[in-house]
Amino acid sequence: MEKFRKRFQEWDTNLFRKSKWALLGALITIVVCSGLMGWGYGFYQGSGTWPGESTTAIYPVIEETASEDAFSTWLKEDKSQIGFYQEGYNCVEFALMAARSANWEGIPAEIVRLNFEDDTGHLILAFPVEGEWRFIDMQTHREIFPRTGGRFADHVITGVDKLVIIWEPFEVPVEDKNCCGK
Repeated sequence: MEKFRKRFQEWDTNLFRKSKWALLGALITIVVCSGLMGWGYGFYQGSGTWPGESTTAIYPVIEETASEDAFSTWLKEDKSQIGFYQEGYNCVEFALMAARSANWEGIPAEIVRLNFEDDTGHLILAFPVEGEWRFIDMQTHREIFPRTGGRFADHVITGVDKLVIIWEPFEVPVEDKNCCGK
């Protein structure tokens, strides 16, 4: 019986030593894995893609640009938003008012539409700042990084379009001489 008791005590002590190391290893594994998962999810929320995913976007050539100081000052002091998000005053008005305000202050701004897979969309602004495009959601004044296939506000982006206004003739010339009673 004494021999059994002695062997049990040795086994119990060794098990305790081994379990401390096993517990420490498990704790380190949990901390590292949760840190990596948290970083990856944060990256996904900020950019719309998972780390390592490669998507390529070719942006238009920048013809005029703003300095970082002028852009940052304008963004901090922007008073173009005269209302709150509601029916009749939504992302369209936010973007149009801010684009007008920026252009008046000498900051070039482009109106950009994010298309979503559920056939809805959202308007943001793109600013050429020191040779790079900066995309700002004017409702929150936050910089975003839109790309096709990415995500914005729990929507999958299916396209990113720039608003271009083109003048077209209002009157269409009629070539048929037999038209209109002539």
